[in-house]
Amino acid sequence: MLNSFIESSVLQICFECPRKVAEPLSQFLMDTEALAVSLMDAADTPIFEPALNETPLWPNVKVVALFQDKTSLDEALKTLEQLLGQLPPYEIENVENRDWVSETQAQFQPMQIGEKLWIYPEWEKIPNEHQPAMKLAPGLAFGTGTHPTTKMCLEALSKLTAPGTEVIDFGCGSGILGIAALILGANKIYGVDIDPQAIEASQQNALLNNINAEKIWLGLPESFPAVKADIIVANILAKPLIDLKGIFHQHLKPDGKIILAGLLDSQAQEIITHYRDWKPLEIFMQQEEWVCLVG
Repeated sequence: MLNSFIESSVLQICFECPRKVAEPLSQFLMDTEALAVSLMDAADTPIFEPALNETPLWPNVKVVALFQDKTSLDEALKTLEQLLGQLPPYEIENVENRDWVSETQAQFQPMQIGEKLWIYPEWEKIPNEHQPAMKLAPGLAFGTGTHPTTKMCLEALSKLTAPGTEVIDFGCGSGILGIAALILGANKIYGVDIDPQAIEASQQNALLNNINAEKIWLGLPESFPAVKADIIVANILAKPLIDLKGIFHQHLKPDGKIILAGLLDSQAQEIITHYRDWKPLEIFMQQEEWVCLVG
């Protein structure tokens, strides 16, 4: 499929539709003969870090799909019209021959985090086996290390993770933070998420990095064991960070460190105030409008 994708001409169809139609429409296109499907803002409405278990979409969405030939596109449109009754407005155009695989891979380059850690996409060879480095599959959702909140958490972990420590990652997503902690010397990590897809993504990235199964626990909150860790990291949102304070308290050793992110700079003081009676927090780092707090 990928080779023919590179060599043949491609048809692009762009639908413009409301949010409630965009997700089922994109799912239908992915289930047909579409080579690729992407969602874009049809206006200019910003969306920040999504809530857990939520697929954020703009009020008006462009659903863009690529098809190998006119026959497969016509069949998809016919079936779609039967399902919806009426097709959303759309435009079709020819797209020049390009090496889509190489162009996609070119978007993900090796990244250095702090002084210790490198992150490589799965197709790159790690040049120095003695260098702390992890591989990620950028095709998996929930975080590839490019978002400022993830970068700042990685920076904090690179400074705080000592050999033999145990780390809990609440809202583990792709598993990037926990896996990074293991590569930086942690003895064991616990990745917790409310979304089973996040657990699956974390498991795949753990396999990609040859993580010893005894060193990693991944699961849903209801099955989380009664452990206490040296470090808790949570890159989620302000409200969950407020709600989870009691849970964090239960699972952090008295002298443990906590890393909180997913916060806008306008939300930092509320979190600092909320945690003041347990863990005095300070702004560890700020990138753009995002901040990372450490206690």
